[in-house]
Amino acid sequence: MARKIVRPGDPAPDFDVQAVDGTRVRLSDYRGAPVLLSFYRYVTCPVCNLRIQQLAQQHERFSQRLNVLAVFESPNEFIHEYVARRGLPFPLIGDPDGRLYARYGVKRSWLGMLLGMLRLPTVLEATRARDYTFQWSGGHMNRVPADFLIGADGTIEVAHYGSELYDHLPFRDIDAFAARPETAAGA
Repeated sequence: MARKIVRPGDPAPDFDVQAVDGTRVRLSDYRGAPVLLSFYRYVTCPVCNLRIQQLAQQHERFSQRLNVLAVFESPNEFIHEYVARRGLPFPLIGDPDGRLYARYGVKRSWLGMLLGMLRLPTVLEATRARDYTFQWSGGHMNRVPADFLIGADGTIEVAHYGSELYDHLPFRDIDAFAARPETAAGA
């Protein structure tokens, strides 16, 4: 069966889930404001942890104009233990059953996993990150990331499906989206 992907112009698939902090997160509650919906592998993935730390560091630049939601393919308990305790400035969502991943067509790829492992400097930087320790936390080893920029009207404006482990939407693209006049007016 072919993987269902979402494309620019499609309505963003809605969801209603519990975030790591216990709050309900409904995509429809963000209607009227733009959203970055970012999918990661499992929560103890070193390159995922590096990216989530970078996203948190960059968050202040666009936080007044763009909401961020981060999804991990791990249970909320692991996410709380390994990432949420750092006090990140945006909701973290566990999706160990992969339902959100399926709704957005986020793929798995052994080739993408291998290619990502070849990015030795990134992998080394990620494994040297502050207080990083590996423990299996669920999810698929070969899951690759994806990022979606969702307009204030609830439509997908950018659908970025990664091709390897560290292939996220560049921050310059996120900044450009957040800086658009219609984005700033919608937040």
